[in-house]
Amino acid sequence: MAGLRELHKESRRKAICSSALKLFAVHGYAGTTVGAIAADAKVSPATVFNYFKTKSDILLEVIDAADQQAFVQIGNKKALWDDPVTALVEVDRLIALYECEVLPVNVWREVLPAWSISPPLQLTKLNEKIISLIIEVLVSLKEKNLINQGTDVVFVAGVLNSYAISRFRSEVQSGDFCIDTRVAHMTAVVKLVIHGIR
Repeated sequence: MAGLRELHKESRRKAICSSALKLFAVHGYAGTTVGAIAADAKVSPATVFNYFKTKSDILLEVIDAADQQAFVQIGNKKALWDDPVTALVEVDRLIALYECEVLPVNVWREVLPAWSISPPLQLTKLNEKIISLIIEVLVSLKEKNLINQGTDVVFVAGVLNSYAISRFRSEVQSGDFCIDTRVAHMTAVVKLVIHGIR
């Protein structure tokens, strides 16, 4: 019986997320109320709050799920990478691609300014997961002697993640987000980090 109950709860949770994303895409984040999300998901507003403390928590759960999909893809490719630039750019590309597939750029444009001023704890935790993943990739590259053995992987991961976030904010705010343009730009940045200025 507990298994069926858990399946029902998970189904309801997914319905709430799906309804929220659909409404955010049409009405924007601010223009979507919890009542509208509840009505579209065919649950009560109280039920939405049973699953999510805030409207922002719905977004963050969806972003986390997108990142997890990217992490799986990265994990599958990690052993095959034989070039540090390709590896690190692919990490960024997959995360950006999955995050923008699940959350339209117009919604990112709306929420990023507020999150930049006061990031929710869950967003900070998501960034920590991304930094940990970049560290794993850098350690793997170090073990293959593809980057300098003296590389401070924690520092480099933090720098790359901070720059990627800053670039993403800029692309989203300008309305100029294009994955191919981002890959080209991040390739130049990662080459600079890996090879330095000579």
